[in-house]
Amino acid sequence: MGFTVQMQRRAIERLRVGASRPPKDIGDHRLFLTTGKRIYIWGISDGVGTCADVKDMDVIVVAKSNPGKNWERMYHKNSLPTSRYVVLSRPPTKEEEKKAHHLYGDNVELNTVELLRFVSRDKRGLHFKVVGKTSTYVEMA
Repeated sequence: MGFTVQMQRRAIERLRVGASRPPKDIGDHRLFLTTGKRIYIWGISDGVGTCADVKDMDVIVVAKSNPGKNWERMYHKNSLPTSRYVVLSRPPTKEEEKKAHHLYGDNVELNTVELLRFVSRDKRGLHFKVVGKTSTYVEMA
């Protein structure tokens, strides 16, 4: 399983240049994209161990789907205020898929992480903008 985590972590680390910190109270609010679409915290990519080239840099991973009540979150709420940035985990676009298949071959499952930037807060929650910086990787699970 370490290799699976490592592939995602490398993709996440490629997005660090130009990233900005989310609000420290991110765990206390609902999260949205600027399009109005709700996003959910799925976990933290930890900046520890052999999977991380950049140590001590935790990153929040969100997705558009709700993990549900039975989801055993893979993070401690204490990690949220110290996280360096937020990425959206999602399937690749057709263009991203084509480019990645050129690199990795056609018979691989892919996923993409996309950098998000905090832009505002209101009574609904915190709002994040997709900044157009992505990294696609081979999904090993």
